[in-house]
This record gives sequence, structure tokens and C-alpha cells, in this order.
Amino acid sequence: MMWTLNKSGTFERNLERVAQAGYNQVELVSEFKNWSEPDARRILARMQALRITVDAMAGMTLGFADLTGGEAFVAELKTLIPTAQRLGCHQIILLSGKRMENATAPSQDAANQNPAQHSASVETLKRAAQVLTAAGLVGVIEPIDRLENPPSISTA
Repeated sequence: MMWTLNKSGTFERNLERVAQAGYNQVELVSEFKNWSEPDARRILARMQALRITVDAMAGMTLGFADLTGGEAFVAELKTLIPTAQRLGCHQIILLSGKRMENATAPSQDAANQNPAQHSASVETLKRAAQVLTAAGLVGVIEPIDRLENPPSISTA
């Protein structure tokens, strides 16, 4: 996770640290969004020289569990595919977004806590899987903890 090294120096210096530590794959969050075209060429060349590849990348701002965001989620995912392909990355990290609490008592079964949000998640992930498969990529679901991402209050 390259972002964890941000305070240790430049991205390229941190690539060297990663290689010296014996790693050959990194995860990017959205560092690539700030790279100019010359930066991208230089960084990718340095990664190739160090034999470091991008194992997974994030970059999505929308979550697949949004009751109204399926279309927007898939559209945003499509915009990341060319970047993933350019980086040689085969996995895009997908975030669920915030879980919306409803008025029912918590259950051990996530689907029963908010059936509408569960259903929206399943449908959006099915569509995302089609897009990713067509591009030769895989979606990796990142579990979201309640401390960093407290639930939203449902207005429905």
C-alpha cells in the first residue's frame, strides 16, 4: 500500500524502498490520478526497472451499496479500466460505501438488516462483474469497518 509510505519520501524513492524490502507488487489508492503524462511514463519505467507491478488499485469514490447509485458506480468503474490496463493491474478494489441503518433490530444476517441495500449491492456487483470480465479484470471487495465508516441514517 504505497500511500503508507507517503511521509517517507517521493513515490519513486518509496518504490526503491519497496524493492529493497523484497516486495515485487504494490497497491495503489489514487496516486496515479495526480500523475502527468511524463510522470506516468517515468514512474512506470522505474517500476519496470525495479520489477515491481501493481497488484491492486483503488480509485473508486462511489460505493456499490448506494440505493440510487448503481448506474453512477458502473460508469465510474468504466473510467478506471483504461488506467488499470495501462498500469498492468488486474484487480480493482471496490468499496461498498456506507451501510444504511434501518429501524429494525440488528441481525446476524447482513441481508436482513437492510434488504433494499443488500439487493442494490448484489445487482450493482453483477453489472460491475460483467464490465470487469469484459476488460479481463477482477473486482476485489474491500470490507468496510464501522469505525472508519459509520453507518448513514436511512431517510427512507
